[in-house]
Amino acid sequence: MAAELSQRLLDEHDPKVYPLPVAQILLNPMLDDRTCIDSKEYPANHLIWNHPSIIFAWDAYLGPNYKPGQDNIPKYASTSRRENLEGLPPA
Repeated sequence: MAAELSQRLLDEHDPKVYPLPVAQILLNPMLDDRTCIDSKEYPANHLIWNHPSIIFAWDAYLGPNYKPGQDNIPKYASTSRRENLEGLPPA
């Protein structure tokens, strides 16, 4: 959420209203919905954060109208889809 908020604040920035963040602290980030499409990305059956966990998390986050990997997910839903990171604070 911090990475998505930073992107949106940059895109809609009005220096008269608020300053931009100076850094992002990303704890347990879910940055790319496409990582859960192929189970080969997470071949080991980890006890807590495994392929089924990632699918569940992205499904819960995106809601019933979107699926991980679709092209039409909301603009700020998956931060890794942003092509230009210029101007964003360090993470």
